Amino acid sequence: MDTATDIALPLPQGRYIVPALAQGLAVLSLFTRDRTTLTATEIGAAVGVSRTSIFRILQTLVAMRFVEKIDERRFRLGPALLTRGFAYLASLDLVQVARVPLEQLRDVTGHATQLAVMDGTDILYLARYAARSPLTSNIEVGTRLPAHATAMGRIMLMERPRDDIRALFEHAPLPGFTAITPTSMDALFERLSADRARGYVLSHSDFEPGVDSLALPVRDSTGAIVAAISLVGHDWNASDRAALDRLMVQAQATSTQISQWLGWQDSEPTQPAAGHAAHADGETS
Repeated sequence: MDTATDIALPLPQGRYIVPALAQGLAVLSLFTRDRTTLTATEIGAAVGVSRTSIFRILQTLVAMRFVEKIDERRFRLGPALLTRGFAYLASLDLVQVARVPLEQLRDVTGHATQLAVMDGTDILYLARYAARSPLTSNIEVGTRLPAHATAMGRIMLMERPRDDIRALFEHAPLPGFTAITPTSMDALFERLSADRARGYVLSHSDFEPGVDSLALPVRDSTGAIVAAISLVGHDWNASDRAALDRLMVQAQATSTQISQWLGWQDSEPTQPAAGHAAHADGETS
């Protein structure tokens, strides 16, 4: 259990700082996922104010429903703060939410990162952050690619009922772009079943020879897949399982972060077994 010293927050100083406001915001900042309830004594010690002052601050926050008193001693975040927080998150544009995490993923891995949504039988690129290397794709924002032939497309199809997928592609052909692109519904369903079991897609040359892609889902507050992100590279070394596992962990963290910003509450995303990320489409192993 954290002590007051462990969670103490330094308050800002300055001519134009409003101390009471700073103290109230500091109180709200004390509550975390691992520290959901606190006593008035703990809060007062952490913020560094007197018992009388913390009493008045807490009474104000309770009256405004930013904090809730759950028994004689303990407090937790109140419904007003949560409601306003989710309303703010819901107002954010998907591209805006994903921009910084995808840029960070690009910088950490050195590979291009992308964001796409489904549009009919195609995927539509909403954002792309190019790798800082001479080997880069000419994909641009607004580009459409066939969902059945792309890693991000399969991510967004993998949890849909089969009848819905059949109806979606009823009048759409499944052209082959490389030797391993699925070109029949049976082949596509086989891929999607494996994708769903893994929770991600690691493809090699499905759409373009020599191009590798690692795709993961972006979920909304209901848990539904509303978009996909991907890392893109060229001729990844499938035998270097440690490197691919590192990419998987980094990409999984990014997809989880974006999903949580969209309201997804699952705190235990599926993690691949060690070495599992090395099994890409087109491999014989």
